[in-house]
Amino acid sequence: MPVTPTYPGVYVEEIPSGVRTITGVATSITAFIGRAFRGPTDEPILINNYGEYERIFGGLWNESTMGFAVRDFYTNGGSQAVIVRLFNPGEMQATTDNQVLDTVSAIQSAANTDKTEKKEDGITEAKNHLDITPPPAVSDPNNWPEQSTGEGKIAKDFAIEMYNSNVWAAVDDIKNAGNEARGITEAKRHLDNKTPPPGGEPKTWPYQNTERGQTAKKIAIELHKLQDVIPVVNDIKDTENKDDGILAAQTNLDTQPEQLSNDPNTWPDQTTVPGKIAKEIGINIYSLSDELNVDQYQEEVNKIIGNVLESHGLINIVSAEDYSGRVDIIVTSLKIDVSDEKYTKDIDQIVADLQIRQKAQLSVGTTNELFLEAANEGSWGNELRARVDYEGLEDGSALFNLSVRDGGTGEVETFQNLSVDESETRYIKKVLEKDSQLVRVIGTLPSARPEQNASTWEEIEEQIDPESREEEKKKFKAEGVWYELCSNGVQPIDRAGDGDPLESNNFTEGEGDKTGIYALEKADLFNLLCIPPYKQEANGLDVETGVIDQAITYCHKRRAMMIIDSPSGWDSKGKAKTGIKTDVGSTSENAAVFFPRLVMPNPLKENQIEVFAACGAVAGIFARTDGTRGVWKAPAGLEAVLKGVAALSVPLTDPENGELNPLGINCLRNRPPAGKIVWGSRTRVGDDMLASEWKYIPVRRLALYLEETLYRNTKWAVFEPNDEPLWSQLRLSIGSFMQNLFKQGAFQGSSPKDAYFVKCDKETTTQYDIDRGIVNIMIGFAPLKPAEFVILKFQQIAGQS
Repeated sequence: MPVTPTYPGVYVEEIPSGVRTITGVATSITAFIGRAFRGPTDEPILINNYGEYERIFGGLWNESTMGFAVRDFYTNGGSQAVIVRLFNPGEMQATTDNQVLDTVSAIQSAANTDKTEKKEDGITEAKNHLDITPPPAVSDPNNWPEQSTGEGKIAKDFAIEMYNSNVWAAVDDIKNAGNEARGITEAKRHLDNKTPPPGGEPKTWPYQNTERGQTAKKIAIELHKLQDVIPVVNDIKDTENKDDGILAAQTNLDTQPEQLSNDPNTWPDQTTVPGKIAKEIGINIYSLSDELNVDQYQEEVNKIIGNVLESHGLINIVSAEDYSGRVDIIVTSLKIDVSDEKYTKDIDQIVADLQIRQKAQLSVGTTNELFLEAANEGSWGNELRARVDYEGLEDGSALFNLSVRDGGTGEVETFQNLSVDESETRYIKKVLEKDSQLVRVIGTLPSARPEQNASTWEEIEEQIDPESREEEKKKFKAEGVWYELCSNGVQPIDRAGDGDPLESNNFTEGEGDKTGIYALEKADLFNLLCIPPYKQEANGLDVETGVIDQAITYCHKRRAMMIIDSPSGWDSKGKAKTGIKTDVGSTSENAAVFFPRLVMPNPLKENQIEVFAACGAVAGIFARTDGTRGVWKAPAGLEAVLKGVAALSVPLTDPENGELNPLGINCLRNRPPAGKIVWGSRTRVGDDMLASEWKYIPVRRLALYLEETLYRNTKWAVFEPNDEPLWSQLRLSIGSFMQNLFKQGAFQGSSPKDAYFVKCDKETTTQYDIDRGIVNIMIGFAPLKPAEFVILKFQQIAGQS
């Protein structure tokens, strides 16, 4: 401010220089959008290294390509990344979608009718809720067509679970087969594990995963035992006297005596079960009295047959009048529970299994139970464990301590002096929302603090069944304070799933809610955008063109550039040439496509070689080039080596490269001794036919850098007096910034006047503009364009005399 002199002497006055220093923005903050194993959803999280990605988002995951892209970004020189995790709940909407819940209820109700009709009624009701019409004629829901709605999917899944897990489905169908051979064939159809195809004796069939499959296999094993025995038994049972019975037994031996003998005790040892049974029955008939009449004889023979079969571990089929009766006896002897109560319990469990939550839930405390929920979606939350203790607290205190462990990472969070009283400073709900990365409170809080977990074996020993104590004691010793007991400690009450593969709407339909692509609205700055492949399609378009188009439009708005992966279907130069017009979105100066993909080992699959998207590695090259040479240098050439890449999915020759480059396809090449490198630097308007001024990536990125930097650094001018003093300040500030870039070699030209200009005066801002509150600043620059084609020209020097 001007000095007001009042006394004789020297005064000091500081006069503003008018210079406002402009600092350039970052140029290679890369946004990645896709699935991850864990972490916040629809929130842009800034990370500085891959270790942070592993800690927050779970690292590499076979269900998503984003983790691999982020790894490649940092391997190739990336610095900062913004991660947006998306989550597609898919069928898990069953927990919140009333229509789907009604579907489950209707199917469950139909399935809980008379036990002989349960399977059929439940599956029939499920058909009524499919979205594919007309309903399929096949009875096996495993063969029903794919459903597109949540209601249809849950109905099909429910029917499959009923069909696969209901033991009555096996018992009833085997019952109706008619004989042992057909019963075994019918049992094969009810196996859940048919690989390798079952053959030979049922005991050699593969292990079955469901109770239904196990039941079918068990019954088949018993039927196979009976299959060869029943003809023997029936042959002997139908005789009317002792001599005929002994003769019938002898004719069913597998090893006949050398000489005819009526005394079975002298018959040779038998090698097969039917032969052994025939001999034993014959021996017992031989001991019967010769004075028995027909009725007495047959009654005794039935007893003998029953005892012999039981002694061989077979079923007493003598009392069974038909095949169905034999199956009933088999089921009873095997102690397979096919009661009404068991079936109803199975149906209820199916309902619980199908209603997978987006976030895992768990509880702590046997009294005053406290319910917790995983902080974000995904199956990672199924590994959460929690415990309550009162350590360090006075007797009678209302406070408690809570510890939470993530079993997947071993991370433990501890919160002390918590309260369930909302008026207290350490109110648990607020504390967890602010400080916990793992859990949140869900549901109604208990009126008093939850009961603390057991800390010694003696506290819980009496609660455990005596037969299980030794085994449980070992678990307690191994798990310590995190030991789980059904009636004590932490119990997950609802498991969570990882959702379905992403769909286009997960990216594009969140503009109002700031989700999907638009979650980046909550990020201050990003310069590059990568959407790694998120789906597998027969046509190889693993990122839909609608998503690419919307992402490019958003990049225009945010002054960023999108790095587009070539589709997996581009497995040749020819497909790349034809697909460039249709497969990678519309042409734009704010996007670039790179071809082919990268071949690298997958550490999650014992380093098997697989094909990966290139966007992360290319973004890393952009960042590395920016750091060493500047944003005005093309991120390509012999310096742009792709690290960690074993090979390229489509090797290209120079002539093939020459066909793709004029179309704006940036090729990745193998150039020994440099290795695998980026060998192209054109935008999506880089097709020679378009003749665009934004043909080259470094030209466009330099312009975006200038725009974003000056946009952020000239806001001080808003509401300043619109006249020459302001204009001169703007010229000075922007000119100083441009001069500094010129000195770094950012522009073409040997002098500043050839390289750039900044104009802000009465010519750019007329009185008409001033009256409307506008100040116009004209900024021009001469960009450096990359030398794509180095041409060596040779000529002979004419001979001189």
